[in-house]
Amino acid sequence: MKISHTSGAQGVLEIVIDNPDKRNSLDNEMIGYVIRHLSQGQRLTIIRSQGKYFCSGRDISDIDPLDPRAMHPLRDLALALRTAAHPVVVVVQGDAIGLGVSIACWADICIASRNAGFCIPESRIGIAPTITADSLAEIVGRKRCLDMCMTGRKISAEEAHEYGIVQYVVDATELDAATVKTVNAILLSAPEAISISKALLNRRTEAAFMHGLEEACKQATIAVGTETAREGLEAFRTKRRPSWIPEGVL
Repeated sequence: MKISHTSGAQGVLEIVIDNPDKRNSLDNEMIGYVIRHLSQGQRLTIIRSQGKYFCSGRDISDIDPLDPRAMHPLRDLALALRTAAHPVVVVVQGDAIGLGVSIACWADICIASRNAGFCIPESRIGIAPTITADSLAEIVGRKRCLDMCMTGRKISAEEAHEYGIVQYVVDATELDAATVKTVNAILLSAPEAISISKALLNRRTEAAFMHGLEEACKQATIAVGTETAREGLEAFRTKRRPSWIPEGVL
């Protein structure tokens, strides 16, 4: 099972990504699974993963560049995470890459292991990180976002905390305890109070968020069909340098 969930007696639903063969990347079926289970009437949702990676991005084999609806799953996931009436807590035990960073940004609270890293490497394989960039820019600002998208460099959990992506950074051995502590703190608050506060904060930036997300989806659909994207994906598959990298650049 690539993804599963459990429901606790306290109204806590936990979604676990376990797709080691593809470094916990998410295909359309898995994305739909998360969306469906975010509307089950629970008090709180935890999203976490098993293994070395939290999420290595979207499964690119699931993207049809000729389908104008190809980015709808990501749009729907962003909306489901942001508009869920209850808190969504993401627990990052390993590297968050591409979509993995977006999930951390779209969630309400992110707890990360000190060993975790965060990166946006899409440009290195010729794919414009449009939706990822849009989710990141809202949290970290334009210049930090451009730095991560242009260089593809991995930032540490501590840097991600400084940027505002992560709220709590703990040692790997303390990750479960930190999650329980955060969940218990949330459960002390009235569900209605949390729901109203979250909806109010969302409304403050709703127009900008929706405009940015729709524009990002539109540009992403264009980008995946470009010659650059085709060259980058072929280079990635065959483990060669893409044509745009000058000689002498490592």
